[in-house]
Amino acid sequence: MDSMHRDKVIAFARFLRECSPRRTTLASALLVVAVGLLLGELVWLLLVGSNFSPTDFEVMVRWGRAAQGGDYYSFYPLPTLLWIFLPLSLLPAWFIFVWTVLPFGFILVMFRKRGVILWLYVPTLVQAAWGHLDGLFLLPLYWLFQNHASLAAVSAALLTLKPQLALFPVSYMLCHCLRVKNWQGLGCFAVTILILYVPAFLVDPR
Repeated sequence: MDSMHRDKVIAFARFLRECSPRRTTLASALLVVAVGLLLGELVWLLLVGSNFSPTDFEVMVRWGRAAQGGDYYSFYPLPTLLWIFLPLSLLPAWFIFVWTVLPFGFILVMFRKRGVILWLYVPTLVQAAWGHLDGLFLLPLYWLFQNHASLAAVSAALLTLKPQLALFPVSYMLCHCLRVKNWQGLGCFAVTILILYVPAFLVDPR
């Protein structure tokens, strides 16, 4: 290596060393903001929890309670009512805090420490504030795109509990399994669909 190139490498290394503390400081500041926002939302929920429930969460609980009386108002598939809404309606009121925090935990499972910065992602905060059902499917969606022979297929079947979310990911999984002749994955998908859907229609064949 000639002297000119060596000097450039040395200068670049020095630049990286000088930038590293800045990046660490910035990352630490963002971490503090992210954790602060999450704690702030939880404290706010705790203070007004007796009078507030995220809109979507409240609606799902209401649908589950209606199902206990034999009524079915939801536009979601019947298995979604059986496996999600009905259990939610049977849980104590404090479970709202678990529901709010759950997506943030899923993000950490998916991305480890790097996921903390995603707590600042506006859609993440919005879905937590409204209690969207989507947060529950973050892990299945992540597992699906890992293309694991069996886990991706099971995840695809779980995503059908929210059809508007499942259309493209499930289509991708099925096409991928057919293309690579992953018959095991297709079998797991079919079995999981049967497990999810058959009991629901046995409970309420309407």
